[in-house]
Amino acid sequence: MCFSKNRPTNDGYQFGATDGLLCRSCPPNGTPCVVCGKCLLAQTGGSQLVPQLTRPLLGGGWLAEDELEELSQICTKVRICSRGRFGEVWLGRLTQSDHETARDVAIKVFPAAEKKSWEAELELYRLPQLKHPNILHYIGVDKVTRDSTEGEAGSDRACGSGENSVIEYWLVTDYLPLGSVYDYIRVKELSWGQMLRIAAGMARGLSYLHTELPRTASQFPKPSIAHRDFKSRNVLLKSDLTACISDLGLATRLETGRGIGDAHLQVGTGRYMAPEVLDGAIQFTRDAFLRIDVYALGLVIWELMTRAHGPRDPPPDDDTTPCLPPYMAPFEAELGPAPSMEQLQLCVAKLKKRPEPSPRWENDQAFTQLWETVQDSWDHDAEARITAGCIAGRIQNLSQKHPPSPDDPARLLPSLSSTSSINTSASSAFSTLGFAQTPSAPKQSPDFVPLLALPSSDPVASNADQAAVIVV
Repeated sequence: MCFSKNRPTNDGYQFGATDGLLCRSCPPNGTPCVVCGKCLLAQTGGSQLVPQLTRPLLGGGWLAEDELEELSQICTKVRICSRGRFGEVWLGRLTQSDHETARDVAIKVFPAAEKKSWEAELELYRLPQLKHPNILHYIGVDKVTRDSTEGEAGSDRACGSGENSVIEYWLVTDYLPLGSVYDYIRVKELSWGQMLRIAAGMARGLSYLHTELPRTASQFPKPSIAHRDFKSRNVLLKSDLTACISDLGLATRLETGRGIGDAHLQVGTGRYMAPEVLDGAIQFTRDAFLRIDVYALGLVIWELMTRAHGPRDPPPDDDTTPCLPPYMAPFEAELGPAPSMEQLQLCVAKLKKRPEPSPRWENDQAFTQLWETVQDSWDHDAEARITAGCIAGRIQNLSQKHPPSPDDPARLLPSLSSTSSINTSASSAFSTLGFAQTPSAPKQSPDFVPLLALPSSDPVASNADQAAVIVV
């Protein structure tokens, strides 16, 4: 597999020096893909989207042959971070274009038996329009053959096949050392502003995944995508608490006029499954699958709320601030730490129970308004649930009605608009939380909030709450 380290890419795949205009995804007589010159020409009729057809296309950039390298030759494993149902996640080091410096990356390693899972996630990550501030940035992929006796990773072209060789499939993304929302709130309490920032980022990212973008003269199309395993473990945090949705292994493209594919499977993590999923009563429509994600988003916002202080409270690290109750997962209070599918079906689908609100929210208008949004997101009637975009808009309005206090640590965080150059039709609809600027703050854009050093956390996640796949 070849890769360019000299240019930004959201493809990082399938173009060898002799591949020319034909990518390995192009079927002989099937529907063309959207990532190579030949397919683009077929789909656009030679429009301005295809300025030239003499070099392979990678992430929207045309590459010379001397720019292509084996990803596994410039990326190495450092240490394992976590293990899951589909494989392992490693901290890796990616050599930069100057061949002297390197940066941390995350390497998701799929064993040979999980090649289909690797291909499914790759298919989504390499979509030209999937780049967004609240979706984990994809760097590239590779098929790697390593010697199991030496533990060394190498290119499948560099290593021959032998009795000790082991094939791995790599998917390389940005590395976010704070880990997941679950990792962070399990050990850290949040201020009101920090909680709103994370919640708004999750909602914006999910809204963008759900949005279908049409083809235009200057824009590639993007299908609507249902995540299908949205949970606090699958939302990662940048150092400035920007939320990034990750793990698209179970995600499904919901394109107009096309079937839903393998979405007939009941998938996800049990405690985050919507009642209609637990009941096996899923409607096979685009909106039905998006509403399942919104239900899970409501649960994760509830998790954030249980670990957050109110807008008038002192900062969490203030000695006068009362400690919050320890973290509990959704339905852990009702069903314990490891509920069975039968218990969840009875509790969520039959008895229509949801996680309980904290008593301290009752007399707090800000928490009360956010609690109403959470309730609207996990309504038992799927058609009554609000959209992820609506949730993002409500959080934006809430941050203006109930802004963080002057000493809230969230005021020390740069806005998304000041840290990201990405501007898409879906993401620009929801600007960063508009926190008022304090008089002592440096001159920046009106919604700028200055940066505070954040503690690190162990990114290693436990194996609990792994996604389940059950045939309906």
